[in-house]
Amino acid sequence: IQLAAGHHQLEANCAIGHIDDIAYLGSHNVVHVRLADGKIVQVHASNLSRESSRTIDFEQAVTITWEKSAVILLTEEVT
Repeated sequence: IQLAAGHHQLEANCAIGHIDDIAYLGSHNVVHVRLADGKIVQVHASNLSRESSRTIDFEQAVTITWEKSAVILLTEEVT
């Protein structure tokens, strides 16, 4: 999953939300994105440089996108 600052409405394979939580883990961040329906999507984002970890912040509007080939259909709800 890719993470981009701001709201970008794309045709498919995207969702818009806000940064709910960020865990800085050195080489990467784990970012929780809260979608409009309240669901949380967890994104692992690589830190390519020291500055890359500073490009996102709490409550910031973001768009997440993913490749068509990365989709898996879940047939049961996980609780």
